[in-house]
Amino acid sequence: MSHTYDMSETFTDKRIELSKAKERLATFLDAEDRIVRGGQVVTMEDGDMRRTVTRADAKWVAERINFYRSEIRRLEYEIYTGKRPSRGAHFRGI
Repeated sequence: MSHTYDMSETFTDKRIELSKAKERLATFLDAEDRIVRGGQVVTMEDGDMRRTVTRADAKWVAERINFYRSEIRRLEYEIYTGKRPSRGAHFRGI
C-alpha cells in the first residue's frame, strides 16, 4: 500500500482522506516528541507498515511529518476550492 492518497472524486472521500492524514500527522508529531525529547523507543503504524522508531529515526519521522502536512494542505485546497492543484504544485510544510 502506498503512503500517498489517491485523488478522490467526491467531497466526502476528500474529507475522509483529510481526517486520516490529520490522524497520521498527530501520530508522527507525538512520536517525534517522545523520541526526540524523551529518548523513548516508539512502535507506530503508518498505513500498512509497523515500525519501531528511536532517536536515530528522527529524520524519517520529520520527513513523514512534512509529507502529511503537505497532504493536509493539498486536500484542504481541493475541498475548499473544488479544484485540484496544478500539476507540479508543491505545498510546503507549516
